Amino acid sequence: MKNPEIFEGKHFQDILEEIHTQAVKKRESIEILMNT
Repeated sequence: MKNPEIFEGKHFQDILEEIHTQAVKKRESIEILMNT
């Protein structure tokens, strides 16, 4: 992420947190699928 000015609307920290949350949700749903 070399251009933080792209994310003017949101705080950079919020973007990182959102990406992290999406990744965690995706991983959890994959684990659920694997276990069934």
